[in-house]
This record gives sequence, structure tokens and C-alpha cells, in this order.
Amino acid sequence: MLPVGSLIDNRYEILDALGSGGGGEVYRVRDHHEGDEVALKIINPATLTPLGGWAEAQILRRLSDNHILPIRNAFAQAGHPIVVTEIAHQGTVDDRITAEPVGLDTLQAIRWIRQACQGISRAHDLGLVHNDIKPGNLFLTANNDCRVGDFGFAGLIDPGTGSAPVYGGTFETMAPEVAASWGPLARATVASDVYSLAATAYWMLAGQPPHDLTGLATQAEVLSRVSTVPARRLRDVAPHVPDPIARVVDRALSMTPTDRPSTPHQLSADLGRPVNGRRWRRTDEHGSSLGHLACWRGTASGHGGAYLLCMTQGARAAQRVLTAVHATSGNRISRGCATATQATWPGVVRRVMRALG
Repeated sequence: MLPVGSLIDNRYEILDALGSGGGGEVYRVRDHHEGDEVALKIINPATLTPLGGWAEAQILRRLSDNHILPIRNAFAQAGHPIVVTEIAHQGTVDDRITAEPVGLDTLQAIRWIRQACQGISRAHDLGLVHNDIKPGNLFLTANNDCRVGDFGFAGLIDPGTGSAPVYGGTFETMAPEVAASWGPLARATVASDVYSLAATAYWMLAGQPPHDLTGLATQAEVLSRVSTVPARRLRDVAPHVPDPIARVVDRALSMTPTDRPSTPHQLSADLGRPVNGRRWRRTDEHGSSLGHLACWRGTASGHGGAYLLCMTQGARAAQRVLTAVHATSGNRISRGCATATQATWPGVVRRVMRALG
């Protein structure tokens, strides 16, 4: 990592590091020519794709769109390609998930993923698949809009096969057919990008990815899990997500590519249908210090005030107790109280939420 104050190309002054990974290092810099702050990515030459040393810069220039992070400059220094883009003033969607690990507000998450769908659709229209859609590659503007970035693993679609080479990716959001063929022969398609968009939406809504990959010791084990085991149903992990939204996400995470929405535009349209009734959000506001395993807050779209639904440990190790109260008065709501087991609680939570309206 370069020290703060370093000057690159006699123009870009490093203010701080934004992150690093296999693709290179990213810095927040001041552009002394134009007088504003931008993001500067020093690309690791070892990660360059066959599209060429300027692949990402060329791709981003072709993909000029309101839903894609704009490029400002591209040049080389000491053998390293450097790409300068507009800076994401509000960070990434991944930053928001880190700050709210129980999941983002449903309507906000859907707004962002629909904007990402528009950006990916633009790429597909120009014959490219992204190959690495994930929360960390969705950037948030000062207006709280979502823009797709980091096309470093993008691949050109072969018109004859409808597929593109895979140069890299993220296992948590990777389509099963890509994981199954992982390696030099792996191919990506529009359908695999749709899966990754849905997996990213899942991660935003639930605060965790569709597959629980913890405890898997090797890459082979991870690839086997992703390629052979269906994603967890969204409402089994996040029972507060409205059923119409969950059905769309679950369908887009189908193991069979042809069962998914055919394009990002279709996924966006499916997610854009109105959601009526009470909106629930997991808050965990009482925390483990009070013995609460989870808390959800529900607010009506019209009148009716707010409810608070809390889950605590029962008398037995596997027992769960659900208690609902009016959020303002704290008065207990009998129809919102129930017991469940460690295995059945998501379904019971959904039933209680329906009963509360």
C-alpha cells in the first residue's frame, strides 16, 4: 500500500486507502488538475484478463450509463495499469450490510438491486457479462443511488454460444453452473449474472449470502456446496421479507438457469411489483444482553402504529418463545405470541407476522 501524501502521475495525491484484493489496490485521491476527489485503482498485472491491459477502462467507457460507475482517466505507471473512476461518496452496499448485519430495509434493498439490474442490462446489451456481481461491487452515490462497478472480470459473450469466459468471481454470489465448471473452461451467461444479482439481493435482505460457507476448509468444498446444493430459501433465513419479494429472489436462485428470470430487466420488473400490508424489518434492538435471540419491528403502510416481535430462549434448549407488543405502549398482543422450536421458528414467525396484519 502506498503512503498518504504520495503523488501519482504528478496529479493524483493519495488521501487514504479504500481497499485491496487480488485485482489490485484502490485509493481515495485528490485530482490536482480538476480539483476534486476520485477513486484510483492500481491494477495488479497478474490479474489482467485476455481482453487486454486496458480492459476495465475500455469497458467502462463503452458502458457509460447512469447505473454504472463512470471512468475519469486511464494510464500506466511503472508497468501497472491505473484506472480512475468517480468516487462512491456513500461507500458500497457491502459497507451498509456490515453496518446492519441483520439485513437492510426491504424497500431500500429492492431499489438498489433494481438499479444494479439496469446497469448489468446495459452491459449485456453491449455483449458483456460482469462475472462478479456482489455487494462490494455496488457503489452508492451522494444521492443514495446504486451504481455497478469493478468490471475487471467481465467477459465478452460469444454470439454463437451465448456464453463468455470466466476470469474470476465471488463464491458467495456465483451461479451453480459456473461453480460446477470452475477453472479454465468455466463459462458465464446472462443467466449466471441474473443468479448473482439475486444472490446479492438475498445478501442485502438477509444480511448473509444464500449459502452458508462457514466451516468449509477448501475451495473444492465451497465449489461443491455452491454447485450442488440449492440456496437456502430466503424466508427461512429472513422470515420478515414479504412473500412476493422472496418468491422472486428464490426463483432467480434456481439451480436450473432456464427457470430464472430471462434477463436482469425481467428480474427488476418482478421485484418492482407493489408490496402491500405491514412492513417488517429485523432490528435485534434488544440484543443478547436481554436474552433476545432476534427482534423484528413492523410498521403499517397506512395507520395502525408499530409492533415489536421478539424471540427468546424457552425453557428447553430447542424451544423458542415469540412475544409481540405494541411498540409505543409496550402492551402485549395475545395473537402475536407463540412458541416454536429451533427448526420451526422461521415458519412460526411468518405466521405471527401474518396474524398481526
